[in-house]
Amino acid sequence: MTLSIFDLFSTMFGYAWRLISWVADLSLRFFGAVFNFGMRALGAIFDLMLTPFTRGLDWLWDCGGLDLKGIFAVIMWVLLIACALLALFAAGSNAYRKYQHRLK
Repeated sequence: MTLSIFDLFSTMFGYAWRLISWVADLSLRFFGAVFNFGMRALGAIFDLMLTPFTRGLDWLWDCGGLDLKGIFAVIMWVLLIACALLALFAAGSNAYRKYQHRLK
């Protein structure tokens, strides 16, 4: 068995390729875990924010929840959202009018 320069370069290239592959695999696993954790945290936040809405809808869709309490909860949440949107649009319109008046 003779050791040639081609064998040496081939072995060095193989080791370098294994190192690059290992670093790439490790970084993909790390960023995949960070992305997975971020998506789970975002899902938990959305679940926490939307729980009152889904609970009201669950009360409506559930056979035992077809009472006035569930219907009232959903109606009140819809009215609350409508009032919040109306207040947001009114504030935006007022700010836009002030901005337009300031430009003149």
